[in-house]
Amino acid sequence: MEAAAVEPHQTSFPGRCQPYHPRDEHALWQQDWRLYLGDRRSARLYRLPEFHPPLAQRHAPLGGSVALFISTGYLGFLFYVNLSSYVSSAVKSNKALMNYPRVAPFDAIVSRVVLQFSTTAVVTALTLFTLAEGLGGLPSVDWPTIIEAAVSTSMIAIGIGLINAGLFVRWPWYEEVFSIVNRPLFILSGVFMLPDELPHPYSDYFLMNPLVHCVIWFRTGFYPEYRAYGLDKGYVLETGILLMLVGMALFTIHKKMIKNSD
Repeated sequence: MEAAAVEPHQTSFPGRCQPYHPRDEHALWQQDWRLYLGDRRSARLYRLPEFHPPLAQRHAPLGGSVALFISTGYLGFLFYVNLSSYVSSAVKSNKALMNYPRVAPFDAIVSRVVLQFSTTAVVTALTLFTLAEGLGGLPSVDWPTIIEAAVSTSMIAIGIGLINAGLFVRWPWYEEVFSIVNRPLFILSGVFMLPDELPHPYSDYFLMNPLVHCVIWFRTGFYPEYRAYGLDKGYVLETGILLMLVGMALFTIHKKMIKNSD
């Protein structure tokens, strides 16, 4: 008499009809890795340093290095733009795997979040290492603050990505609208400037954008002397939690439509 097969531990998540299997996430992670970085190992190394910030300014508002100032702003913003973009297209990119009964759309989201966050973290580390070599060292770096800022920014990005995943399927024209609206955020998120450089009340309008607070938060990890004018960490966390809740609700509502979309 054959021994009964032992089923792996299964955990259910809200909005999932199928049980959760860690191996599903691992397979999807590998699929995303190949799609994003290519099949060749040399191509994977080529895609890592995706960092080319413009160095148009002559004087840095903080510190003595324009490269470090713009890099810290860009890297903080990078956690938003990369995660939100790839989470939005996670299900579409893994459409072939959605035909398997054990694979749910939520699995594609989880694998894409893990892949993109880890990749952006590696890009950040490589960029900072390159800057340290070029500048002869970095100022005092507060890693806990940098990690907190990166995780908080990622919460906003995941929320936006989940919302887009549902709305892109329901209204295809919304994808073009979002792309147009999202482009100016690179300039309006404080990558090249500080809020206190703007006159009142424009600085207050500038601070209404939660990504400005994310960039300021990230920069405080490199500039301990920076007084971080207008930084509201609670605003960032509240925005991130709210967007994730709304995104999970919309993603759950449109789950069947997302899985069956072309």
